[in-house]
Amino acid sequence: VNTKPLAQQQMGVLQEMIPGASVKCCTGDDASAVRMRLLFKEEDVIVCTAGKFLNELDDSTVRLDEVSLIVVDECHHSRKKAPYAKVMGYYLEEKQSGKCELPQVVGLTASPGAG
Repeated sequence: VNTKPLAQQQMGVLQEMIPGASVKCCTGDDASAVRMRLLFKEEDVIVCTAGKFLNELDDSTVRLDEVSLIVVDECHHSRKKAPYAKVMGYYLEEKQSGKCELPQVVGLTASPGAG
């Protein structure tokens, strides 16, 4: 997601829809690199902003091969130098190198044809 309120909203929905799953929210405001690293080890589902995920990839705190699914909400915002687009740039580099397993990617939008 692209904002902290959306991340928190999605976390709530996932907690309701997947009983028993450990779901946490992580945004740039509330998690250091160490905290993010721990979340990847402890949680079933992590909802984070695109900017936070991009920062963790930039800092090598997390790797794409540690993720099983990336859901890009509001994917019509994935243009030019937007965080979503940069995350997918990492994905493309890894895909072309063939060095590791990559997560599945699902893009969602309520605005088909936008962007």
